[in-house]
Amino acid sequence: MGIRDRGVGDEGGGGNGGTVGSREAALRAAWARGPPLLRFFFSEAWADAQRWHAARVEFAASAAAGAVCGWALALGGRSASNVRLCARSGRLVHCGLGERAPGDAGARAEAVPFRLTRETVHCLGVAGIDGGGRAGFRAAAEATAVALRAGGARGALLSAMAVLQHDPLLEWALGAADNGAAGAAAVARARERVDGVEGSEPLSAGGQVARLIAEAIDPARLAEMEHGWGAWL
Repeated sequence: MGIRDRGVGDEGGGGNGGTVGSREAALRAAWARGPPLLRFFFSEAWADAQRWHAARVEFAASAAAGAVCGWALALGGRSASNVRLCARSGRLVHCGLGERAPGDAGARAEAVPFRLTRETVHCLGVAGIDGGGRAGFRAAAEATAVALRAGGARGALLSAMAVLQHDPLLEWALGAADNGAAGAAAVARARERVDGVEGSEPLSAGGQVARLIAEAIDPARLAEMEHGWGAWL
């Protein structure tokens, strides 16, 4: 209720052709054809300054929380068709979660940890990712990472994944010879991500978020995403 479909583009396959350089050049050319526009939706939907500001804060907080939690569960970068914008609150709402098991990287690993394309950044205001102080995207993402490392949230998330690990109807990895082993590996990956471990390197919440944001906005990585994901949005 109250959700307006703001998804653009369809879930698609097929991948991208050409070299890495040519794909990035094509993405930059698509960006050059027109500016991002989603920010103007906020001005149209909330003419009152106080409600407009509240919607922007809600957008930044929900985008950050969804990004970090989705990455921890390895839900993937989330295509444009998997994200909706609530026309009542400004909150980003994720859908299509049943398309993949938590931890399933699909047929190929996705190049970006979460969706932070230029339309999303445009909605954050003139200061972008680092704006808004404690109510901004980076601050909210760091707060989410800290919360996930706390005992209660960490235990709840990992316990839920452990239960799902033993669901015989859940396919943890496409074509996996041993679905149980694939599920155990996914839970282990989630535990490392929640604890801030990248490989063997432990990271602070701020360091972890900084690395994820850098990867999410990297044009070379965005150019690797499939056409239907909508990296140009």
